[in-house]
Amino acid sequence: RVLVGLVVLALIAAGYVVYLTVPAVRTAVLDLTRGRASGTGVAMSVVIPSAVYATDDVFTVDVVLNTADKQVSAADIAIAYPAAVLQAQSIVAGDFLPAVLTAGAVSAGNARIVVGSGTAARQGTGVVARVTFKALAQGTATISVDQATQVAAVGHAANVLETYGTADVTISEPSAVTLSVVAPQASYALNATFSIDVVMDTVGRQVSAADLIITYPPGVLQAQSIVAGDFLPAVLTAGSIAVGDGTARIVVGSGTSSKQGTGVIARVTFKAVQQG
Repeated sequence: RVLVGLVVLALIAAGYVVYLTVPAVRTAVLDLTRGRASGTGVAMSVVIPSAVYATDDVFTVDVVLNTADKQVSAADIAIAYPAAVLQAQSIVAGDFLPAVLTAGAVSAGNARIVVGSGTAARQGTGVVARVTFKALAQGTATISVDQATQVAAVGHAANVLETYGTADVTISEPSAVTLSVVAPQASYALNATFSIDVVMDTVGRQVSAADLIITYPPGVLQAQSIVAGDFLPAVLTAGSIAVGDGTARIVVGSGTSSKQGTGVIARVTFKAVQQG
């Protein structure tokens, strides 16, 4: 059957037929009672940016559809994953089938969304959904296109999806973030004023803030100021000096998004007050 002016995606749920409608697309009805089309070449895959993440990392995977020679109008996408290792936080439409027919929903072990092509069916390869995960525990997690996933195409009365892809990701113990002190030179004259940089290496982690305490010998050095560097530029608590204790402290943050990599998070200015 061919419908003019709307897409009808038929789903079987608990023995009932549920119809979802999309305006202004000419396409065939996806009738699951007639099974799955064979030899279509239509494939859906999972693309993970990295093969390894640490616990507490948040990452996003792309769900990619290759329509082969088919004109696709809608897809009911179900993504399965091990809930003991990963937590799905959201699933949203990609730009290949951008019309959201049923909003994304996540539950333990499953993320699902129904998307459509809009006013014209699509052919080619593109991202149909993006799923954001948080790594909960160490282990290997298989993220897969679930067998419940269905794809509607013009001229086909049944589900045309032939290949249901999978991808593995390893969740490891997080590496410790490292901090180092970098001085421009190894020695200074008495009464000289100089600054040192505090450099952070996130070791692949996403860092949002740091409460930094620098200690020094107050009999030899006098801390004059501690300010934020450009790697975590937001000052959450202004720099302070405890002269008697020989400490300088500041709390800094990344701002609107967490940071990954290496950079200066603080700069401390000292005066040499005694030889040593």
